[in-house]
Amino acid sequence: MIKLLPVLSIIWGIFCVHHTYTNEWNLVKDSDNIKIYTQKRPESSIPAYKGIAQLPVNVRTAVATVTDVPNLVHWLYNCRESKLLQQISATEFYSYTVSDAPWPLSPRDNIMHYKIVYHSSGEAEVLFKSVPTYIAPNPKYTRVNHFEGSWLFTPINTQSVTAHYEGYTQPNYYAPTWLIQSSLIEIPFANLKNLRDLLR
Repeated sequence: MIKLLPVLSIIWGIFCVHHTYTNEWNLVKDSDNIKIYTQKRPESSIPAYKGIAQLPVNVRTAVATVTDVPNLVHWLYNCRESKLLQQISATEFYSYTVSDAPWPLSPRDNIMHYKIVYHSSGEAEVLFKSVPTYIAPNPKYTRVNHFEGSWLFTPINTQSVTAHYEGYTQPNYYAPTWLIQSSLIEIPFANLKNLRDLLR
């Protein structure tokens, strides 16, 4: 067993280097006090995205705004319809949205399961994930099959927070590479900017 220790150490070292590499966030846009990052995922050719910005509200107001489903249409990127499907509790619910998509794609609809988590540190998370079979498909739209993400709100003071917004998708439909790559930047940037403008 003692002879195996150096070998195991080398293997563990290789694993750690690989793990660090695959989880590295790369800055792809820094504009208007909003930073956008992408991260390669080993299970997909499509990276995850993350956006960071400051919002001029406290944690509770930030959470209330991003979970106000009927009003998502006022700031969520290309959203044309949003409604609450089921309220499980004060911190858990299901939503339905329809979003426009650029040509040649058809509009997409998405059923999301949301959970809100408040931490003793003062931070709050809003976790969301697609549940495509929750209601029957609408033939007019392309159902989003896999999308997951989160909001993390960290208090700066009593009137402002840092917002971390992450998302990851595996499209179940064809989309041009240029459209996917631009969306990884455009979507989180627009959502953070629109949300910040709404809260000002």
